[in-house]
Amino acid sequence: MNIPLAASLLTIVSLSGCASAPTLECTTPRVAYPQAAKAQGAHGIVKVRIGVSETGAAKSLFLVQSSGYPVLDEAALDSARKASCTPYHSTLGGDETAGTALVTYRFDLTQ
Repeated sequence: MNIPLAASLLTIVSLSGCASAPTLECTTPRVAYPQAAKAQGAHGIVKVRIGVSETGAAKSLFLVQSSGYPVLDEAALDSARKASCTPYHSTLGGDETAGTALVTYRFDLTQ
């Protein structure tokens, strides 16, 4: 039985030094705490940067911060792959533009 991870998507924050890539809002599927990770007592925080296409789909992923447990990192990356993001508009009537999002996943055995 997989127990849903509480508050799997904590925040989306801006990426410093990426002025040319706007920060976008994304929604990701809830992450189920992997049974293998629970059995190992694995816990931690994973941060994933999502490169977002003009259509709002995830086009690239970068593991910014590892939890130290590959099984948790992969669960976070799987969720990020399925992200749905709002394309950036440079002006109210502007064209969609690619951008980035930073998503934080918290894996906590006590919740």
